[in-house]
Amino acid sequence: MTSQNQYVFIYLHPESESMAASARPPIVPLGLVKEIDKAMEAMQKKRDADARKHLDKAARISPTNPDVAYLQGMLELDHHNLP
Repeated sequence: MTSQNQYVFIYLHPESESMAASARPPIVPLGLVKEIDKAMEAMQKKRDADARKHLDKAARISPTNPDVAYLQGMLELDHHNLP
């Protein structure tokens, strides 16, 4: 049996560290969270039409939200609606 040491070096860049500390997390609209929760509940209960309705509404509230896009993709994948 042999062993080997492996070293990992982490270099911190002061410019990027200071920018990251000053960046604020994005604010998520409350209506978006409610629609995502309703969509997830509908998906769990296999009520796909309701889930699609809530996800469409969530997408209108925040078109670039990755969680909405992921859930829409999961819903389409469940129906085998692949491109």
